[in-house]
Amino acid sequence: MNRSSSWAVAILLLAGLPALAEPPAVKAVLLDDLSILEGTVQEFDGGFVRVTPATGAAKVLSGKSITYVGDSRDKVYDFVASKANIGTADGSLKLAGWCEKVGMTDRALSHARAAAALAPTDSIVREAVVKLEKAVAAKPRTDPAVKPAAATAPTTEKGPPQVAELPADAGIVFASKVQPVLLNQCANCHAQKGHTGAFKLTRIAEGYTNPEATAANLKATAGQLNRDNPTTSPLLTYSLTTHGGQKLAAFGDRQRPAFQHLETWVLAVLPKATGKGFAGNWAPKAAAVPEAEPVSLPGAIVGTSAQPVVAKPFAPPAPVAVPPAAVPPKSNSRDPFDPGRFNSLPKKAEK
Repeated sequence: MNRSSSWAVAILLLAGLPALAEPPAVKAVLLDDLSILEGTVQEFDGGFVRVTPATGAAKVLSGKSITYVGDSRDKVYDFVASKANIGTADGSLKLAGWCEKVGMTDRALSHARAAAALAPTDSIVREAVVKLEKAVAAKPRTDPAVKPAAATAPTTEKGPPQVAELPADAGIVFASKVQPVLLNQCANCHAQKGHTGAFKLTRIAEGYTNPEATAANLKATAGQLNRDNPTTSPLLTYSLTTHGGQKLAAFGDRQRPAFQHLETWVLAVLPKATGKGFAGNWAPKAAAVPEAEPVSLPGAIVGTSAQPVVAKPFAPPAPVAVPPAAVPPKSNSRDPFDPGRFNSLPKKAEK
C-alpha cells in the first residue's frame, strides 16, 4: 500500500469515529416560580432536566417546572418583558418587582420610573421608585463598561435637550414623561444595532441619566411628528398598529395611559397646529374607572388592568358605637335571697 492509500484509509477511519462532544453551554433557566437558575442543562428520558451550576450541587427538575431556557439572563429578561403588560403602570410595576426579585435592580428602577410616568400621583409607585433608587445608589459599580455619565458631566450644566422647532419645555417633559415610555415600549426593536429604520432610539443604562442619548432620542422622536396634522403623526399611528413582525400593537389602543401620555405630548409640542401647549396640567385626563387595588412588590408579571394604579387615601376607621349595657327592669316582688337587704340591716356593735 502506497503512502496516498494509507492516508485515504486513515481519513475514512477517522470519519467513522464520533465527533468529540463539546462541553454543554451555560444556560439561564426560568422556573415556574419566576426565579432564575444558571448552569449547564441536560435533558433525560421521562421529562427530567438536570441543571448544574458553576458552584454547588446539581438540581434535577421536572420539565414541567421550567418556563423558559435562554442563553443568558438578558434573554430571560427579554422573554419575561415580552409577556408583561408594560403599557400600564400596574404591569410596569409588577415587572419592576420581578426584576428586583432576580437581582436586576437597574432594570427594576427603569420600569418603576416608567410606572411613575404613567401614574405620577400614585404613592405606591413613588415609594417603589425611591426604594429602588436607594438600592441602585448603594450597589457597587465594578463593571468598567458601565460608566455613570452624571459623574463627569452633570445634566444640570447642559440643561434639558432641545430641538430647534419645538418649544423649550418639550425636552423637559420628554425626558421625564415620554422617554421612559418609549424605551420600555419600543427599544427592543428600535434600539437594536441592526435597526435601519428612520426612528432609531438609543438605550440609556438603567439608573443613570445620559444627556446625549436623551437629545438623540428627542431628535428621533421629533422626526416622527406631522407638523401640519399632529394627530396623524407616524409616532402616534405606528404606536397603534402592528409593524415589524409584531402580533400586537406596542401601545394597544387609545385608552391606554401610555398612548395618552404620548398623544398629549405630541399635541403640546405643536401648539401652532393644535392651539394647545404645556400651560397648565399637561397630563392626560384619567378615565372614570373604579379605583384599582394597590400593587405589592414583587407580584405576578402579566398585568391585566389597562388603568394606572391608584392608591386609596388613608381614612381612619370610624368609631364603633357601643350600646349601653342593658338594665334589667325593676321587679315589685322582693327576692328573699337579695344580698342588698342583708347589707342594709344595722350591724351589731362588737363587744
